[in-house]
Amino acid sequence: GRRKHKRPSTISNRQENSTVPVAEMKNCKHGLVIFAASYVLRFALASTPNVIVSVGGNEFLAKRGLFGSKEDVTGELVLAPKSDPLLCNYNGTQAASPLSAASILLVPRGECSFEQKAYAARQLYSVAGVFIYDTLSSRYGWDAENERVNFPRAQWDYECANGYGTMKNLALDPPKYNSTVLDSVLSENCTLEATRSPCESNLCVVTSHAKNTTEYPVCCAWDLPMTMGGDESLNDDLTEDVVAVFLTISQGKEILPLAKAVGEGGGAVGTITARPRSNFNVSFLFIFIMAMFATLYGAWNGAKEYRDFSEKLAEYKAQHGTPTNLSGARDASFDVSPDEIDRDDELTSEVGNEPPFRDETNDSSKGSTMFGWAKKFGRGKGQDEPQSLRSIPPARKGSKAETKEPQMKSGKQADGSWALYSLPPDKKKKKKKAAAPDDSAIDAATRDVTAQTRAQGSGEDIDGFIPEGESAGKMEAELTQWHIFGFVASASIMLMLLFYFRFYAFIFVVYALGCAGAVSYLIFSPILVKVVPKLGDEIITELNKEVCCRQNGFDVTSQLAGFLWAGIWIWYGLSHYQPLTNWFFWITQDVFGVLVSIMFLGALKLYSIKIATWFLVAVFFYDIFFVFITPFFTSNGQSVMLAVVGDSETPIDDFCFKYPDDGECIGVTSLPMILTFPHINDWTGGSAILGLGDILLPGFLVSYTARVDEAKRLLGRHTTIDVQVPEKWYQGYFFPLAVAYGIGLLITFSVLWSTGQGQPALLYLSPTCLTAIFVVGREEIKEMWNDSRTLRLADKLMRKCEKNWARQRMNRLIAKKRKERANGGNAGPGVAPEQNHIERPAGGRKSNAGRPQPGGGRGRGRGNQGGRGRNPRNPAGRGGRGNRPAQRPGNEKQGSGERSSRGRKPRSEGNDGGTAPESQADGIELGKDDICVDNDSHPGNKALRRAAEKSLDSFGDDDFGPEVYKNIKKQLKGKRFLISNGSQWRQAGKVEIRDAVERAFNEARDS
Repeated sequence: GRRKHKRPSTISNRQENSTVPVAEMKNCKHGLVIFAASYVLRFALASTPNVIVSVGGNEFLAKRGLFGSKEDVTGELVLAPKSDPLLCNYNGTQAASPLSAASILLVPRGECSFEQKAYAARQLYSVAGVFIYDTLSSRYGWDAENERVNFPRAQWDYECANGYGTMKNLALDPPKYNSTVLDSVLSENCTLEATRSPCESNLCVVTSHAKNTTEYPVCCAWDLPMTMGGDESLNDDLTEDVVAVFLTISQGKEILPLAKAVGEGGGAVGTITARPRSNFNVSFLFIFIMAMFATLYGAWNGAKEYRDFSEKLAEYKAQHGTPTNLSGARDASFDVSPDEIDRDDELTSEVGNEPPFRDETNDSSKGSTMFGWAKKFGRGKGQDEPQSLRSIPPARKGSKAETKEPQMKSGKQADGSWALYSLPPDKKKKKKKAAAPDDSAIDAATRDVTAQTRAQGSGEDIDGFIPEGESAGKMEAELTQWHIFGFVASASIMLMLLFYFRFYAFIFVVYALGCAGAVSYLIFSPILVKVVPKLGDEIITELNKEVCCRQNGFDVTSQLAGFLWAGIWIWYGLSHYQPLTNWFFWITQDVFGVLVSIMFLGALKLYSIKIATWFLVAVFFYDIFFVFITPFFTSNGQSVMLAVVGDSETPIDDFCFKYPDDGECIGVTSLPMILTFPHINDWTGGSAILGLGDILLPGFLVSYTARVDEAKRLLGRHTTIDVQVPEKWYQGYFFPLAVAYGIGLLITFSVLWSTGQGQPALLYLSPTCLTAIFVVGREEIKEMWNDSRTLRLADKLMRKCEKNWARQRMNRLIAKKRKERANGGNAGPGVAPEQNHIERPAGGRKSNAGRPQPGGGRGRGRGNQGGRGRNPRNPAGRGGRGNRPAQRPGNEKQGSGERSSRGRKPRSEGNDGGTAPESQADGIELGKDDICVDNDSHPGNKALRRAAEKSLDSFGDDDFGPEVYKNIKKQLKGKRFLISNGSQWRQAGKVEIRDAVERAFNEARDS
């Protein structure tokens, strides 16, 4: 809490006296931009003169106060009246004595505040300017109660390291300091011992005095320009038309002889002129380039998933004989139009619980599945499919195709007979919605991918091309109205807290640690991927090993590099004075800001124009409120935003200019969430900055348009959905929004250059971006207002294809493992390899029944892993528990390990292999109503398929899960699930039943 102050403090001429503690003047140096503002701040070094004083042909560099007018003035130099030379006795009742011409009054420093002197000079004499000159006497105070002198403060008023000595027999303490007697003594007769730093002022101050002694230690006095702060007891409006300038002791000695007393006239003419500088600086161009790059690349990167997926899907179709045209449009011979899908949907029963039409005359479910696929995509070589494929078999009893009259409320048909699928009462009647044309087009576009998955699962194709999956999960979130409320509320609270407490260091550390993740992900991880393969396979193998917390060597290395960089940045920021003046610090801050912007624009995504409009309108009024309205509510009429962000200097800066390594001066004094670039050839040493909020908030809308354009290209290339595909890079929404964002930035900088004042950028960015999207997208604005149909369809296409590709990769892995087991001679004595390997459909799991274990025993296992090999602690293989039974060599009966039909799990009994469960006893037969887990062509499996199709009414496109499984099992209550063990049948285990149910559900959903 060393800098918790409300504003540039009231600095009186008595502040140098020892009665004013240092802690009262510690204030935050500069407030920088909060998320939603862009300002130019000038990090001018403290004691940097900002005006030119011209008197009698001589020019001096001086420093103007933080209060008063900033205009250039010219006037006759006039001394303060002898009746009140310090101008500290004015209370508003004295009669004014305005001077006849524009004048500049010279007033010595001391006893009252700088602004009080300027106010009195303006009210009494109507002067245009005030020169407040420094004196040695102003550094001493007087304690009337104890009759002792208050001596100057170390470091603020003098520095003994620049020279020290001792003087004797001074007329001081007591009495109080007499400038007429002592000024000449301390300035002309003071001899200091030489030190490493010479005393540039050649002035001495008495630092202390022991009572009843004649020796007075003296040190070198500071004589530098000073920042004159305002007086909190005075309204700034009282001094807004007078210019106040501080003069050093040496400057005052040269100007004072040229001035005349009040009423005498004839004084020299003085001029106060601001040091020339241009509001425009080339650094703004670099800020503009960085902002445009972060926004446009972040938006372009946010649409990268659509581009990558489009290329993967095109390559996949080219590998499997369904290529796209070079123009980007699909070959019509491989497409199924939405109308054609609608005609197929007419085969679907209107009864809510009745499944879609299937050719159940075919004994092979696998053949039926492929038949349905061939009906859509079997028109190879441009020939039409046979007419028989279009024939519609008789509709089921109770379907809409057969029943002409409405059914009875009781659920009976008109003729009095009961229908298999009767309708519930009207008030509970639910009809299955017909598939939307867009959804049908998506299904058609993924039909070939789904068919390839089935073909691969049946063993027909295990060597084809399959796109790689994502190596890591996506960090994505959809922006909603709650994000708008959360942002505005948190930003407002943060702004008010910073207005009162200024805890920049905490925010700086948290932000730096957060940036480390973005640096490791976007910089170091890609570098490792490119560099490490060139170092050899051994290093790759080592880095792929898990190190800690499921992180391999690549992850740990990239993250360590990112946190190391962030750690060095934190160390420098917390241990140096004005760290933003260092090239390493501000370059790192810019890199971190750009990377964080790219990460956020890729992770947080919009799906509607409504949310974007609310967001930008909210921050637009947020800026207006905190910049222009808060002055009406604060006690001193200060704008909260400008107080936190404003370009202010305080007396603590004068101290830090002299002692930059002091603990009170080091550390960050600004928010780090900015892009910054130092001014070039500017005497102020300032920087141009732009808040990250000015990139992210409009950037979400720009990113939305980039994703819409890429989604349209994806749908136009791979589906028959009617969308306006932007064929050229400048067509669509992204390019106009990018231009609008650039125009908004240029307007912001133009206003800043013309006024010289920092500007809230969202005041101009929000209107330009919203105007652009409403003008360019006026034909589709209704569609994009609440939700983007294009983005949802593109996401659905990606999701369905990725699911099928994931299944294909899993099927390939399963087939590979089966081949390895079949070729590895895993069959035990007396068991042929072909008996040991049982082919299973895609999505299922082959039972371990009949698989011999090494050593003939069952090792210890858990769950589905069962006994895998001999346990070194159990060489006989006894006591193995698991769901995968092992078959002993030479024994045709299965070992225990599966639950019996009564739900009991038999124990293993040593090397005897255990007793078979009752459900697996000899003589069990497969009935026509039973469900065969490993043979989908069995007639009893029709009930499983019907139950899976019926479950779609409740679960639609949901993934398979426990609720789906329970729903299907409930419909099949009383059915037996059997599996073949070669020559016998046994009750299927829970895992095998679950796999069969999942396979049936996935096939029903895909069809």
